Amino acid sequence: MSQYQVIYTVNGQPVDVSEVPPQGIVERLHLDGERLVYGEDVRDNQLHAITCQGPVDGLEDAAREAITNAVNNDAPLELSDGVRVNVFFDPMEFNLQFDMQEGNTLMAKAQFIAFEGPAKNLAIQPEEHGPYVVEEVSEEPVMRVYRRAIYNSARELVCFEHPLFTLDPQIGLLSECGAFAELTPAGEQEMVQAMDEWDREALSRCALYFLPAFSEEHLENALPYLQSEQQALLSQEGQPIAPETIQSHEAFFVIGVNSDDTPRMVQNFSQQALAETDIYQVPVEMHWHVFHAYLKQLHETLTPIAMGDEVTHYVRVHSEGLSEALDGVEMEEGDRRIHTSVFHLSGSLVLHECWVVNDEGEPKKRYLMHSPVDFGLIDGDLGELDSDVQPEH
Repeated sequence: MSQYQVIYTVNGQPVDVSEVPPQGIVERLHLDGERLVYGEDVRDNQLHAITCQGPVDGLEDAAREAITNAVNNDAPLELSDGVRVNVFFDPMEFNLQFDMQEGNTLMAKAQFIAFEGPAKNLAIQPEEHGPYVVEEVSEEPVMRVYRRAIYNSARELVCFEHPLFTLDPQIGLLSECGAFAELTPAGEQEMVQAMDEWDREALSRCALYFLPAFSEEHLENALPYLQSEQQALLSQEGQPIAPETIQSHEAFFVIGVNSDDTPRMVQNFSQQALAETDIYQVPVEMHWHVFHAYLKQLHETLTPIAMGDEVTHYVRVHSEGLSEALDGVEMEEGDRRIHTSVFHLSGSLVLHECWVVNDEGEPKKRYLMHSPVDFGLIDGDLGELDSDVQPEH
């Protein structure tokens, strides 16, 4: 029996114990009078973390006091497995190092791990990755985490996490399904220091690339490659769809077309959510920037992301009509190259390929290259084309 008064909350609203849902996120607040002693963050009926509040200059002491009270109160935790302790604090007392969007609010927490020390004593240490987190919350058009600012143990801003969302079929609302990260210079430095030799080589070839924070100029230059003169809606069978009937189609294509009727972008939707994307007529040197701008666009517009084993989450960025010679790439008169970077919504490059096609657009050879920045070959010509593999053009 708890020695404290216990209040249950769901989404910040108090509920009676009989109304506590068996699944989802529930907070059990243990109060001594009006003072919060500690909380239990319960997710799907499992203890996720001990929570409390503390001053920005006394966060570890607050974490230690909260976990001690929880242990003494027989909270359902096991120190031998390590227990997360989240200490919430006033973000206005913290050096944010960024400007929040107008109308948004902030929620800040420090993350610690409590565990049993060698002498069976209670030990506390900061979370190794991202001990300080500030969430920027937006209420328009729906309440959600707009982005997370992650800080290292020195309280330097190292990255932003930008959530992407899917449609939860059970509740008919958006729920977070993943995120992509933007790194600050401090974050890039930490990542490079932690890399092995293989990762460092990949970084030098831009096969591994850090999406940069505070890169508005690059993103503005990339936006024209995401804009089209007009849009068309097509069914999976290629038949036109009237916009007012789109809700009756689970799968469809949204096609952006230029003024000369050439495609700019093709978005493939499944279950009313985005499954994959092709973006055309992008200079090779702009592939990474256009992909980054597209991720930001999906984030800002709350485009729902499709889920399921058959969904690739690929974003293919294409460059067509290149005719200059490249070392190791066999081309004849009239041939041209089609370069395609295949990215993943998590923010990574899957592969970069180069197709050599003849003057009629028929594929002749396929090469894998390091990245859209480094055309060094990987294993050279792949030889005979598989009958079911064709370039996008």
